[in-house]
Amino acid sequence: GGNVHPRIREEMLRIIKRKNEYNEINEECLSVLLELRQEFENFSINDFEYERPVILTEGKSLLYTFSGTKVNRSLSFLVGLTDIDVIFDDRSSSLEIAIELREFETLKSKINKEYGRINFHIEKEIMKNETILGFSKWGSFLPIKYQVEIVKERYFNFESAISFVNKIKPVAIN
Repeated sequence: GGNVHPRIREEMLRIIKRKNEYNEINEECLSVLLELRQEFENFSINDFEYERPVILTEGKSLLYTFSGTKVNRSLSFLVGLTDIDVIFDDRSSSLEIAIELREFETLKSKINKEYGRINFHIEKEIMKNETILGFSKWGSFLPIKYQVEIVKERYFNFESAISFVNKIKPVAIN
């Protein structure tokens, strides 16, 4: 598949958390919806724009971002810059981050600090992993400063990711 827009996933969270019935979906879809509702029923989420479910395990937090592909990709990249282990799964719109819930504020500060040097970090990533420009037929022939810009524009969405990070409210199970 392609990139998923953040509004699509935000609406998915609303559908999961609200108990509305949808007559237009078939039995298989209804079964999946009921399964997801059961999986997320213990999370008290009221602000669908910024509250996000997080499952806590030993030293790790599984954050369901319900955000778009580019935002999730950006978040994963930014968390990785802080030297904290992160596993990104766009299919479930989740990040498994090797921190506990009480460490989220510190992580936000570290992410904002690294974002201030984002061009440097992307340039370094391009040098290490030229496949990051795989979406652009001629991108590898551009000067590095333009490669950085095209990657920021077409592969990531750092502005939305930073906004998300600064406003997110992780919600653990009651």
